[in-house]
Amino acid sequence: MIVTVERLKTYYEAVGEGRQVVLLHGWGTDSSSLRPVLKALKENLPARVIALDFPGFGYSQPPGEAWDVSSYTRFLSCFLDELGLAEVDIVAHSFGGRVAIKLAAEYPERIRRLVLVDSAGIRPRPTLLTGLRIALYKTLKKITRAFPGAAHLFRVDRLVARQGSDDYRNAGEMRQTFVKVVNEDLRPWLRAIRCPVLLVWGERDDSTPLEDGRLMAQLIPHAKLEVIPGAGHFSFVDNPGLFNSLAISFLGDNL
Repeated sequence: MIVTVERLKTYYEAVGEGRQVVLLHGWGTDSSSLRPVLKALKENLPARVIALDFPGFGYSQPPGEAWDVSSYTRFLSCFLDELGLAEVDIVAHSFGGRVAIKLAAEYPERIRRLVLVDSAGIRPRPTLLTGLRIALYKTLKKITRAFPGAAHLFRVDRLVARQGSDDYRNAGEMRQTFVKVVNEDLRPWLRAIRCPVLLVWGERDDSTPLEDGRLMAQLIPHAKLEVIPGAGHFSFVDNPGLFNSLAISFLGDNL
């Protein structure tokens, strides 16, 4: 289904009846990545499960300018308003977790229960080597802007390819949005979350490491951390049986 939110055509899927559960996907994916979770929740809970494509992903229209986490949070609040959803449960993976964290902190009345899955939001401290590489890259960018003919001499394009993550290299027109999003540390918002939170983490997550999950469990007042052995960043894919069991039990409590 397509709905217009903040003048952007937005795609979403909705199945089932009952409490409203919204699924938020990670960076570089879309609502289809969470379709198995949508199916499991629909079959095991009295719930209407909704999965959307964030602007710039899947079938949803990209924003006209670079967005930050607050922009996506405002968009999500408007999306809920458009669908007439006052209070929802949220299951959010990776980048979707960033948006859910801010929504829970800034609009506490909107979220009943929150499941953060291998969530982003903790900005890592750069190592000395990383800092030097970034400084070199910025210096070369300034030189090539002043002297465009020098770009091929410094091979800036190759430096970008080596410096950036896969998500950065593949971001295309969303690259500046990606930069804004990943450079924001959401630790200050974690303490403001008041709803019950289930943190589900892959033991071998190398994108948002388990240490991030442990830190979030310490900072969020009503949070519980569950670790899925042997799973990576997509823990809900690596062990769907265990993940679905944890999510269904948590979301089904006090229904």
